[in-house]
This record gives sequence, structure tokens and C-alpha cells, in this order.
Amino acid sequence: NSEDSGRVLPIFLAQDDSLNGHHVLVSGYLDGFLDVPGCTKLGKQYDYAISCDRDIRRLNIWADDVGIVNISGPGYKPPEEANMGSPVHGMNAGMMYFEDNQGTTRRGYGTPVIVGESYTITNMGHGDIIVELSDSILGELYNQTDTINITIEGSVSCTPGSSDNRIFLNSCGTGAWAGKMAMACKQDGPEWDDSSSFSQVSGAAAVT
Repeated sequence: NSEDSGRVLPIFLAQDDSLNGHHVLVSGYLDGFLDVPGCTKLGKQYDYAISCDRDIRRLNIWADDVGIVNISGPGYKPPEEANMGSPVHGMNAGMMYFEDNQGTTRRGYGTPVIVGESYTITNMGHGDIIVELSDSILGELYNQTDTINITIEGSVSCTPGSSDNRIFLNSCGTGAWAGKMAMACKQDGPEWDDSSSFSQVSGAAAVT
């Protein structure tokens, strides 16, 4: 059993033939991925999942609960094609819901994205956030650095990657010291403006 997001957002990866030759599977509920070249819908054996020949990873946004956040870009339908029925609730059109595992972990949003593509985040508010893509274990396993381009609220942008520093994380989410660190794709509140940007600092990135 899981919450609705647990039926819509998982990604399955395989380097071998354990998925019968399929290497990346996303939920069939995310029908926007069918518009991506190289992605096809499978049958009942795979619960009608979508198989892609593109690298797909999880994007995490560590932040406070600001309501529904929106992501637009490859793999996501336009708002007018949102499936608002259960269990999708618009996630196929990039509607991202705050997740805290019923209060057991620290704050965040997450959704699948395609490596190498560009995405826009809106309705994020103006608080502290950290944007994280994939993880170093997958980067080492696949012998590559996964990155995407992110623009937030049209005013700040960054390029999170699988090799980014993650010592701000613990088993419950973000550690208490996260707000004091320079790290990849970190935006400090309370306000953003058009001069905000992410810049490289000693192998990580911080806001200037």
C-alpha cells in the first residue's frame, strides 16, 4: 500500500535484462512521457508502464510546504491536459505535492525528469530551497554525471547534478545545518529578485 504519489512517481532502472530488455520504466499515469521520442507504453505485464530509452532520474526540491508546485518540461502535459482523477491528481501535468511521509521526514517535493533536459519550476514561493537530482551512487553505477537545467520562478537558474555534495542530507531528509552550507542549487529566502542566481563555489553552488 502507498499514497497516490507512490503509484504515480516511482522509477525503475535496470542495467541488465531483469526488466526484459527495458532499462527505464516510469508509471503509465505519467502519460506526458509518451510524447518524448524513445518512450513507449507497455502492456499489462508491466502494469502499463512507460519504457524509455532516455535516462530518467528523480528531482527533489527540499523546501517548506508552499502548496502545489508546478514543473513544466519534457515528460509533462500542459495544464489543460491534467488528469485530476485519482491517483494522478494532475501529476501528469507537473503538479507536485508536498511530501513528508506523514510527518516522519523533513519537507520536500519530487518527480521524475529526463537527464540533459530543461525544466521550469513555478509557484515555489520565496523561501529557502535546495534542488537535488539523482544521487552519486547512480552516477557511479552508470559512469556518468547526470544533470538538468532548472529555472525557478523565471528569475533564478541552476544545473543540479548527480555528483553534487549531499552531506546536508540524513535519514530523515535535510539536516539542521543545511541552511548554513554552500551547495548545489540552493536558494536562500526570504525573498528572491531578478538579481538572484546560482554560482559555483568550491565544487558546489551558492546563491549570489
